[in-house]
Amino acid sequence: MRRFAIALAGIGWALSCADPTPANDDDPVMTGCVERDLLSCDQLYPPTWSQVFEQTVATGCVGGAACHVDTSAAGAQTGFVIDDADATYVRLFDGDAPLVVPGDPSCSPLIARLESLDPDWRMPPGNTPLAAGARCSIAHWIADGAAQ
Repeated sequence: MRRFAIALAGIGWALSCADPTPANDDDPVMTGCVERDLLSCDQLYPPTWSQVFEQTVATGCVGGAACHVDTSAAGAQTGFVIDDADATYVRLFDGDAPLVVPGDPSCSPLIARLESLDPDWRMPPGNTPLAAGARCSIAHWIADGAAQ
């Protein structure tokens, strides 16, 4: 009975998002949607786009050796260069594979990248993930509809 329940839960979890794009099949975060308990996390800042951009994006994703500073940077090789808040916001929803699913942080690729266990695929890359409070604020912003 327990195996059946686990299998059923796994199937439900796997089907909860359409078209996940795993970077690492060993990373459970990238094999489907990310479980995110918004009630138990502590937000670092109010969950608004202006705060997400000012507190996290502008301070950690651009400038110096950051990944999205220009087209030669690692994170910008896919075309995601961060220049200003308005253009960055539009890029989050561009194309066939948007990074943010308004109202659904669990199935937003941005959250999957922030929560990934793979230090080479996680944003930011390396051994130090983004602060839990910042990840919580971003997830709340998406859950609230990801308004600009």
